[in-house]
Amino acid sequence: MQCYTPHISLAAPHTLVLNVQASLSLFNGARALAGKLQEHCRMAPVRPVLAMAPTATGAQWLTWQTVTSRRRILQQSQLNRKLNTLPVSVIPQAQPYLGWLHGIACYSVGQLRQLPRAGLQQRTTPALIQAIDAAYARATEHFTWVQPANTWQCHHELAYHVQQAPQLQPPLTALLAQACQWLAQHRCASSVLHILLHHEKGRKAQPPGFLKVCITQPGWHADHFQAVLQQLLLNLQLPAPVIALTLHIPATCPLPQNNTPSLFPDPAQWQQNEAHLFDLLHARLGPNAISTPNPQALHRPEHANQWQSTSLRPLATQGYAPLPAEPAGGWPVRPFWLSAKPIALGIRNHQPVYQGEVLTLLQGPERIDCSEWLEPYLARDYFIARNQHHIHFWIFREHKGIQTKQQKAHWFLHGVFA
Repeated sequence: MQCYTPHISLAAPHTLVLNVQASLSLFNGARALAGKLQEHCRMAPVRPVLAMAPTATGAQWLTWQTVTSRRRILQQSQLNRKLNTLPVSVIPQAQPYLGWLHGIACYSVGQLRQLPRAGLQQRTTPALIQAIDAAYARATEHFTWVQPANTWQCHHELAYHVQQAPQLQPPLTALLAQACQWLAQHRCASSVLHILLHHEKGRKAQPPGFLKVCITQPGWHADHFQAVLQQLLLNLQLPAPVIALTLHIPATCPLPQNNTPSLFPDPAQWQQNEAHLFDLLHARLGPNAISTPNPQALHRPEHANQWQSTSLRPLATQGYAPLPAEPAGGWPVRPFWLSAKPIALGIRNHQPVYQGEVLTLLQGPERIDCSEWLEPYLARDYFIARNQHHIHFWIFREHKGIQTKQQKAHWFLHGVFA
């Protein structure tokens, strides 16, 4: 029912009240909307009675009465005339006083309205007066709208036993379409789907298998999950045949504001494509196969250059911090690949040697102070060097404390340029 209006209330037992005033133009008027509601109710196991009126209380009285079959009235004046002919027994607040009302020859709602209000309120209850005023649009109606659940779950029994994981793609696609339809109706999105793979029960029964579909950015369309789900199924090995599936959405978030298509390309589209690529790689290679930069504010390059798994911090929550202003002399040159631990180099004729080749210094030195708090003084002079095959390296020479001429310089290889 929430696909027609978000304002639904359980006003009375076995009675639903829908405020469809804002949905009339969307569904081409009250008659077309009533037809869609009746068609929707045909799929229910019980046969409901549908009524439509300008006031919710009046619509409820039309639903509960059995005098006439006309239950769709759109004008308040016509509704007032129709309510006057209804028996007084359709009012729930009047049920305890039916004997007294019938004793004074008050059988219809119209006759009840002709009684003095002060005396009626004194002999019955103020709730009866409030209900009459609400039905005739003389008082404001207040309802507590049903808050939709932010989770969704659907179970599907397979017609045959599935022994290969890729064969689960068609039924999971159907379940995924239902889940995305629910997300669209509630205008929300999700980044995680839980799938339970149920096996046969018996002596050799096994617990249900668990498959977690994660995407970086919240999605609400089947295409957002389909590629990742397909990749997960290709890598999945089933321990036993699957007889049933359960798809569960554990949590949701509001639908992004910029979800409408545009004629011009979105500047953030490249970031969405990058996130989709990371999702596919994550599903194909595993949770620990992809790392993202996690720089630290430390002096030593090997300590500042830190990486972490994408499973610990999703790409969607990382964001991209704005870069500081470029210095006047430009950014310093840094290698593409940085060794986790500097590699000691040999020395030949006062020149660094790597893999038997003498390195030629091209650029430098660049002094980097690597001293930590309460540690002895340590500095490094970084150079850009080249070997005979024109491969460029990032090397440095250490300075510990006060270095004399008799001390030899220690060279280390720290990075390689692409």
